[in-house]
Amino acid sequence: MTLIAADGFDIAPVINLESFIVYPGERIDVIINAINPINNYWVRASTLEEDPEFRHEIRAMLHYEGTRA
Repeated sequence: MTLIAADGFDIAPVINLESFIVYPGERIDVIINAINPINNYWVRASTLEEDPEFRHEIRAMLHYEGTRA
């Protein structure tokens, strides 16, 4: 994954990211390098609260054309 912009402004690309932190109100643009074998892959985002009761997570499926959903 390559980070290419933050809060609407282009930045010097940050390449080979596995993760990053985004604070409330921030926006980021990334390029996902879809070079793995054709399959379905999980994409995950989670909050960083210390108390497990307040942690949140969202997941999405990155679906390559030609695979079953």
